[in-house]
Amino acid sequence: MEKLNLTKNDIDSLISKNIRNLARNRGGYGVVIPYNKEYGLKFRIDVFNNKSFDHDKFMEDNKDYRILEAQIAYLSSLQSKIKLTELPKGVAYYENKPIAVILKYFYHHKNLYDLYYENNSILYKIMIDIIASMDELMKNGIYQLDAKGSNFLYSSINYKLEPIDLDGKLVHITRHPSSMNINLEERVYEDLFDIFETLIHEKLIYYLNTNHISSNEFQDKLEALKYLRRSIGGIYVKE
Repeated sequence: MEKLNLTKNDIDSLISKNIRNLARNRGGYGVVIPYNKEYGLKFRIDVFNNKSFDHDKFMEDNKDYRILEAQIAYLSSLQSKIKLTELPKGVAYYENKPIAVILKYFYHHKNLYDLYYENNSILYKIMIDIIASMDELMKNGIYQLDAKGSNFLYSSINYKLEPIDLDGKLVHITRHPSSMNINLEERVYEDLFDIFETLIHEKLIYYLNTNHISSNEFQDKLEALKYLRRSIGGIYVKE
């Protein structure tokens, strides 16, 4: 696992250089700031106060935003086995206390919710790539139990998929991947179906609004989508 020691000047400099990106790169747990041409730092969200570093707030022991060092160390050791996903690389420290996760920084990437603008072949490719990446992770004992649209990015250049947020508490890791956990696997696939259903639904709305399909065709395809949902294990159908 890579380790990086930061000073307050380092953090202030990173914030000032990326002040415009703080809101755009902010998630529920942290905010990602590019550190160099290859890596970024995912800072705990509670260390910022009005876009500046809050030293006193950071020094408080906030269990909700605690960085899972052991998990990140183990994930980084698996990178040689994982080909489809960039795993966390390490941890950055401030005054000997973990403050950020070191990870691959993805330039020129979009969120899955932008996919309805793309043509169908790109949409299908991304869906297949999501399944392939999650399958590979699960075969290596990594279960992303927070699979949602915002936890996947894709390149606006070559459409390569990038799963993210594998450093969080909702990632379950087993060190004996040969014995697959069926319950966890089902949870992951149910989340993936939710993502696919949402993507297709948004695509249909886009087609309807741009007059590619009629209202009747939209309703027929929507009913077909709901029927498919019912056919796969009787999972709850969204209205």
